Amino acid sequence: MAYYEENPNNQQPETQGQPVQPEPQVQQAEQGNQGQQFQQNQQYQQGNQGQQFQQAGQQQYQQTSQGYNVVDAGHSPTQIMVFGIVSLCVSVIIGWTVIFGILSIVFGALAMSWSKKYMQANPNVDNGQVKAGRITGIIGFIFGIIDVVFGTITWISVGCVACLAPLGYM
Repeated sequence: MAYYEENPNNQQPETQGQPVQPEPQVQQAEQGNQGQQFQQNQQYQQGNQGQQFQQAGQQQYQQTSQGYNVVDAGHSPTQIMVFGIVSLCVSVIIGWTVIFGILSIVFGALAMSWSKKYMQANPNVDNGQVKAGRITGIIGFIFGIIDVVFGTITWISVGCVACLAPLGYM
């Protein structure tokens, strides 16, 4: 043991001569504390990683055949494609052109917005269904606008003829 000077303030004792070597029991206790601190630190890091994983897991992932992780943007590529095709098909129905034109505009707008969200959420994924839904949605949207405009003109002209014919103006 080393010689220590008495310290009246209970401060760290100063050694004279050789450096102080801790006793083996103290070394074992310190190593045990270091091990506990390491385990606690490891558990803390694992807890943080778990929280980060849960936060990232809030966006649902799907595995595609190409091997990319796909973020679920709310609608599947099949839904987007179906809405685009329905938009296009409804726009070419003759008869109630204004009503079907409005439906075509709605379905086309939904297909376009869903495909945009899907493509922004998954920039590395090349999905043909999403592209087909977007293209047919755009075409259906345009045809829907044409149907509404010409259908409204037709209804107004037919209505005017129907109202004015009995009065002898036609």
